[in-house]
Amino acid sequence: MADPESIFARLSHRHRKEQLLLEAAWRYQVLSPLLQSGLTPHQRCEVRKRILEVPHPHPWRGEVKVSGRTLRRWVQQYAENRLEGLTYQGRKDRKSSRKLPQGALELAQSIFADDNRLGPTQLLRHLISARPEWKGKISRSTLDRHLRALGVIRLTRPTAAYRSFEAPEPGAIWQGDIVHGPQILVGDKQVTAKIVTWIDDHSRFVLHIQAYENERMPAIEDSLTQAILKYGKPLVIYVDNGKVYCGHALTMACSQLGIRKRHTEPNRPEGKGKQERFYRTLRGQLLNEVEGIEPIPLKRLNGLLACWLSIYHATEHSKTKETPAERFKRGTIRPADRIVLEEAFLQWAERKVSKQGIVDFGGQHYYVDISLAGHHVIVRYNPFDISKINIWREGKKIGQATPEKLIYPSLPRPPKPNEGRNEHSERYLKTLEEGYLRRLQSQVNQIQLPDGGVHE
Repeated sequence: MADPESIFARLSHRHRKEQLLLEAAWRYQVLSPLLQSGLTPHQRCEVRKRILEVPHPHPWRGEVKVSGRTLRRWVQQYAENRLEGLTYQGRKDRKSSRKLPQGALELAQSIFADDNRLGPTQLLRHLISARPEWKGKISRSTLDRHLRALGVIRLTRPTAAYRSFEAPEPGAIWQGDIVHGPQILVGDKQVTAKIVTWIDDHSRFVLHIQAYENERMPAIEDSLTQAILKYGKPLVIYVDNGKVYCGHALTMACSQLGIRKRHTEPNRPEGKGKQERFYRTLRGQLLNEVEGIEPIPLKRLNGLLACWLSIYHATEHSKTKETPAERFKRGTIRPADRIVLEEAFLQWAERKVSKQGIVDFGGQHYYVDISLAGHHVIVRYNPFDISKINIWREGKKIGQATPEKLIYPSLPRPPKPNEGRNEHSERYLKTLEEGYLRRLQSQVNQIQLPDGGVHE
């Protein structure tokens, strides 16, 4: 049905005046049964109900139904100004926003012009970062609507249909995945950050997220170990068919811990939809901002991930209508023995013991029992700490070995480049870090002391 304001806008001045009077007359005919004198409250209610139930033939718009709110407004307008009060009045502020603060739309357009990857949620956070006094005064949907009207943000819709699935409870299924992040600094080199995430399928709670400098190192095993240490074991982990998920080390570790490892169907990425959606949110709200500034150290990127995650966990999820933190709380913790856990995720490598009883590994010499000279052994190790290695032979652990002189504390790793700086991104990231520190401080200030007091 056409908008009356758009219809009137196309009419000539004389014709428009006639139409306005006809509109007022029609409105009067609709509400006139309510104007009868002597109606009891019950009769008046019945008359009103009949008016609202049936459509009314309009002079040029066809059959039109009237809402209760509109009918009340017309009755009030007629009581105040008779027929003239029913004449259609267009909004005097048409095409301008009554809800956005002065200058907000212009600033939003300016920020979007600097980075057109921003969605409405992230754009709103930039606005609040630039003008903290606007917090609580701008609705994301209002900002989105006005920007779309200006052609600033184009909505994207899924192109293929798929069946939705959700684990029955927290801890039943964890999804694991890796995404390539921004350029970071490792020493004096630039590399592409590899961000590993484990998400609880039921609650969308992020069990662990961490950026690594190289996915060829056992980032998957390391991150999963940390997730299990914090939240216990899942029944199933759900991963794709990438090489890092198909290695014997991860399979062996899951088997030792009693975790089932499932893979997505080949060429069916929809099975990892929750991860994909999470990474889209992460990229839109954080990674794009980090890419907008000079490369930062790996440690700072991990700090920013923790800051952002505290906001994500406290934000209501559009699908579940609960925050991930609230939904995850209802799960059952399945603890894992720490020693078993650490041993389960040690990496494997085969080496031959020299005639002098030396194992060459990671660029350094490890001395083992001379009786092993000339034999092949299995070295099990933590690539992030090779100050000691475990020696296995014929399926049994036969001891540990340490180097005479530790040259490399961890296995060596490789590099890559970038450029550019965005002042909006730098300001937003600083605000994100400061907000996280304030939230931590407020939590510390609310710690209950043993005597029942509150620590201030």
